[in-house]
Amino acid sequence: MNAARGCRRTGMRPAALAILFVACERPPVMERNPDVLWFRSRDPVSTAIAEQIVKEARQDGWAGPMYVLMPHVTGGSHLVGHQRILLHEYETASGQSRIVDAADDHAMGCFTVRRALESLTAWTRRFEVQWDVQLGPSRERVPRNSPAIEHAACHHVSAGDAAAIERRYADRPR
Repeated sequence: MNAARGCRRTGMRPAALAILFVACERPPVMERNPDVLWFRSRDPVSTAIAEQIVKEARQDGWAGPMYVLMPHVTGGSHLVGHQRILLHEYETASGQSRIVDAADDHAMGCFTVRRALESLTAWTRRFEVQWDVQLGPSRERVPRNSPAIEHAACHHVSAGDAAAIERRYADRPR
């Protein structure tokens, strides 16, 4: 026993701890934010596949880019990502604050969610990666259809012209 610290050393080896950590590894937690689409791989992914998916992640988005990460906390074995779908308001380059019309914001949020789900589905086909997806309280799995996620993002949304909406807010940060 170490008298200065009041603790006892055990003979557990670091390798045994590492095996225990890997065997008990759980995917990263996703937030229940209704403005952000969260997703994570259901199973560990090889480094080569993870790097390819991170490289292909869409960097363009209505309210922000799609982020896909290999968290060090999971040893880089699970992918986790998110994409903000609603902009609400923003500051222009000249420093003015601008509020986005709610109907425009929701139409573009719906468009963003559909594009993100298309990307996840494509990665599922190409790399055999399955995903958990969450938007607010709605949670689904991809490759299965994601009606609850799409409904959460697209209910009461009129089929607006995305290009026209983009033009109305051409001064938004990218």
